[in-house]
Amino acid sequence: MEPKKLHKYDLEELPNMGQPHYAYYCNKECEFFPCHKLPENGFFNCLFCYCPLYALGDKCGGGFRYTENGVKDCSKCTIPHSEIGYSYITKKFWQISELAMKNRGLPEDEEPGYSPDADAGEPAGNEGFSVD
Repeated sequence: MEPKKLHKYDLEELPNMGQPHYAYYCNKECEFFPCHKLPENGFFNCLFCYCPLYALGDKCGGGFRYTENGVKDCSKCTIPHSEIGYSYITKKFWQISELAMKNRGLPEDEEPGYSPDADAGEPAGNEGFSVD
C-alpha cells in the first residue's frame, strides 16, 4: 500500500516547497542541519532558525519544557520549521511587541513613536543609544 500523501502536490517539485519566497529558506549546508527530526514530507524551513517566540516563555504555544535549571528547552518543537511556522510566528509578533514595550517601561496602551523633541527625527526612547 502506497503511503498517504500529506499534500495535493509533491512539495519537492514546487519552488520553495510551495511557500512564498519571503516565508521560506532552507540551509541544507548548515553544520546543524537538520537541527530537528525531518518530517515525512521533507519540508524544513530555516527562516526562523532561532525562534522569535522564545522570549514569550510559556506563552509561545510551542512544544517546550523547562529544564531543572529553569532553561526553556525547545528541542522538541518544530513549529518554526513547519509549513505553518511563518504565519504562526508572524501572527504572534504583537505579543513580542507588547513584551518589548513592557521591558522599555511604556504603558501597554501607548504606541512607541516619534517625538518632535528627539534629535534628527530619531525615534523616541533611543537616547544614549549609539551604533559606533
